[in-house]
Amino acid sequence: RFALFETTRLYAYKPPAGPSVIVLPEIELPETFPSVVGEVPWEENTFCMPSRREQRSVWGFSKSIVYEDSGWPCAEYAVSRVNGTIANTDDQAVQKVEEARKWPEDVTAYAQLMDEDSYAKHGFKPVMFTKKGDREAVRFNF
Repeated sequence: RFALFETTRLYAYKPPAGPSVIVLPEIELPETFPSVVGEVPWEENTFCMPSRREQRSVWGFSKSIVYEDSGWPCAEYAVSRVNGTIANTDDQAVQKVEEARKWPEDVTAYAQLMDEDSYAKHGFKPVMFTKKGDREAVRFNF
């Protein structure tokens, strides 16, 4: 459990060789996963809070929230971005993420981004987490 709170260090560290974080924002279609044959059904994913409809294959539920609105990816991207550790900033999909929202430059803006009521309070698109505890895990990681 302790390691979960320390994972952000991976995104902040810039090795001497240069940026090392590769951002992969595109959602892969579950139909392209190994061992998946035919149409992948949509089911209610009750593991999430609140629950949401997602495709479920032999690999489990497939992500339905875009990268720039998804909790952990937002946290990781924000930390990597402010520390200059993103290696593929010239990638078109990464540029789309960059343009998708105003990314935080300081602790206050990061806290606002991670706030559950960010839209109502600050006018930001909300960041979606799978479980409520995840938001707490990243709240002070900036």
